[in-house]
Amino acid sequence: VEGPAADAFDTEYGVGGSGDKRRSPKRSGSELLSMIGGTTMLGTNGTRKPRKKKRNTKMVNHALFKNYTYKEAEAELADCEAGEGGVVIRPSSRAKDHLTISWKFQGKVVNHTDVTEKTTNGKKTFIVKEKEYEDLDEIIYRYIIPITEHAKAVEEFRYFKDGDQAAIDKRLHA
Repeated sequence: VEGPAADAFDTEYGVGGSGDKRRSPKRSGSELLSMIGGTTMLGTNGTRKPRKKKRNTKMVNHALFKNYTYKEAEAELADCEAGEGGVVIRPSSRAKDHLTISWKFQGKVVNHTDVTEKTTNGKKTFIVKEKEYEDLDEIIYRYIIPITEHAKAVEEFRYFKDGDQAAIDKRLHA
């Protein structure tokens, strides 16, 4: 709509003129909401209140399952050994049909693997990186443990040197 009526509307509600293709607002969102009787998420000092993220809680019948967050799982695994003892199954923040298996990989490294639950004809399967598993134990024994055993074999190799990227580069170029 163009013309004097559009210009009057634009002036009244604080948006760009009729010739302005972008029609950028001149008023803040809270001002516009108060004009139409809406409410805002602003606190008493005019700053936006942080929204609390809903925690995805879920119950899974498995001995290693815990309703932990990402940080709680990492804290739990900080003192564990890599392998079977360093595994926590927890709800995923991605979706209700996802789980995350947090596991100690090597040293201080904790890996978080996404697992998708899929139910077909009443049978539940779990998908990790496009491969299907029948249960969570199968994922642990056929996916996680072989990777950690391979990492341990690499660590035990006679030329393996542990350290960060800068220390390794320094040794290589010395």
